[in-house]
Amino acid sequence: MSSALDYHDKSTKLSPLVIKFQVSLDLDVPSTIPTSIPEPVQAFFVSVSSPAEILSSKLVSRVKGTDVIKGGYNFVHILNLDIGESHPFPFVLRFPIDPDSISRSQTCTAVGCMLYCQRHPDLNIPTPAIYAYSCTHGSEFIAMEYIDGDALSDVWLDIPEGEKEDIINQIAEVMRSMRTKTSFHTMGGISPDGSACPLVDGMDDRAGEVLVESFGLYNTGPYKSVREYLQAVLDRRYHYLDQMLHKGTLPAKCKEEMSKLFSHSTLEEVLERVKRLREKFKANPYDRKYPFVLRHGDLHGRNVLVSRSSPRRILGIIDWDFGGSHALPFADSGFELAYPDSDRDTNERIKQAEELQDSELLLDRVVGQPCSSDAKLKYWMTSTRSYVLDFEAAPVVLSTTDTQHGRYADARTRAISSPI
Repeated sequence: MSSALDYHDKSTKLSPLVIKFQVSLDLDVPSTIPTSIPEPVQAFFVSVSSPAEILSSKLVSRVKGTDVIKGGYNFVHILNLDIGESHPFPFVLRFPIDPDSISRSQTCTAVGCMLYCQRHPDLNIPTPAIYAYSCTHGSEFIAMEYIDGDALSDVWLDIPEGEKEDIINQIAEVMRSMRTKTSFHTMGGISPDGSACPLVDGMDDRAGEVLVESFGLYNTGPYKSVREYLQAVLDRRYHYLDQMLHKGTLPAKCKEEMSKLFSHSTLEEVLERVKRLREKFKANPYDRKYPFVLRHGDLHGRNVLVSRSSPRRILGIIDWDFGGSHALPFADSGFELAYPDSDRDTNERIKQAEELQDSELLLDRVVGQPCSSDAKLKYWMTSTRSYVLDFEAAPVVLSTTDTQHGRYADARTRAISSPI
């Protein structure tokens, strides 16, 4: 199947995968099941079409000692499939906590990015094999390979010092591979068949934004240029506020939650600032061109699985919901290894933070900067952030220890120094 998105070297060998269409799932989305798994397992996953159907099957049971994991967007179950052999077949089932609170392309992109990595083994980015999935809104799910490993965030502080640099280098190689070995024609998400789909973008002030996304009021991608993407960023915030304040299409809680983000402005004042920004951008000649490369979009220690024994090695990169093809300046750069444990005493938390900061600095040195600085791009990308929109009405902040950690001061400095 040809791809409008994939511009990868076509001489690359494809991994041994068999494409099967599941009538019970999306007809336009092929299911990819590795031929290496037992035929009864293949038959089971071909037959299922929803997470409820999987969980209610008499062949499925929870792996002993595991609980349901509730992440930021999804429930995750670690399950066994009894196929009548001496050992059950373990797998992971993931589905949205609330389908209406996530982008319509989130599951699609998560599956598509993992399959993309598997179809291009030269990238050397390990991802879980996909057994079954549905990208249909309201019944999304992914059934995938269970990787027997540790989340890097859980074990980082216990890894011997001599192995930490090696892990950092492995992560850096993944990031470098995404930047230098991939190239795409457009900026957007990746569907399971390799074609382009709407971009799943990280959203500031999330409540209700995914509802507006589904209204079709602005371009959700894929985008042909960075300028087209920046226009969509401004349009998204404008329509979100307009729908909230004037159209009455969003729940009242959205207005309440967003109002709390502004200390010095009303939502109507903020909307007027966004309107001015949109007009300012339309008159601006910004047209910088950048390569479009693969990005994970949520790359941190909780989404990196490593082997349980030494020497530690990366076994899988998971949770590609915000991945896809992005302009080079948006490539993964920083890497958060873990949050300091808030349950420990203050001295221990400070020690953790110092250790993690040292490792983040090492990672930056290994990977290097993605490209030269682009002040105009940075300006437009931050212009609709809540703390920036609020700064116009805020008093000048001279200290970086205020409640916003100096963000008003930073925003004011950026706006004044911006060449736009």
